[in-house]
Amino acid sequence: PIAQPVANAFGAMTNRPAVFLRVAASDGAWGWGEVFSNFPQVGAEHRARLVDSIFAPLLHGFAADDPAPVRAMLERRTVHVPDWSDPAATLDFPDQEPVTVAVARLYVPLLREGESIGVIHLERDRAQGYSPREISLVETFADQSVIAIENARLFEELQDRTADLSQALAQQTAVGEVLRVIASA
Repeated sequence: PIAQPVANAFGAMTNRPAVFLRVAASDGAWGWGEVFSNFPQVGAEHRARLVDSIFAPLLHGFAADDPAPVRAMLERRTVHVPDWSDPAATLDFPDQEPVTVAVARLYVPLLREGESIGVIHLERDRAQGYSPREISLVETFADQSVIAIENARLFEELQDRTADLSQALAQQTAVGEVLRVIASA
């Protein structure tokens, strides 16, 4: 229960039901996150299904040290923060640890067939936002990076298939030699 009821579209909330996630990285680092807290208690199962069916597949294998790249991936859009030390940045990213040094950050998702496969993260050591031209350039680079990644994947797939066919041909040749020896005997 909470002392001050919270008004929302569902009426006055007297408690804060939530789904909490424990996210662990391969290096052992971990943290907690809260998903959709201001919904009625009966929605907890729905929130858990959303996490399991939507968020988990999108973020599987993705490592992030702040919420902005995760937002760029989930929303499939560029996230530009001209000054992390500006209090307005904490309004957009309440889970972000306070940043005392002025830096500008840009997060551009790598999109393959409409799905996020990664994020390009740029950081400037001063609070000078990126210009529309710079953002466009990074977005173009992201598009080209996805093409290069896909080409590398296709090339690797082709190499694997060629190796499989070469092995099958070698086996067929060996079988043919055995049959030829049997036929000549």
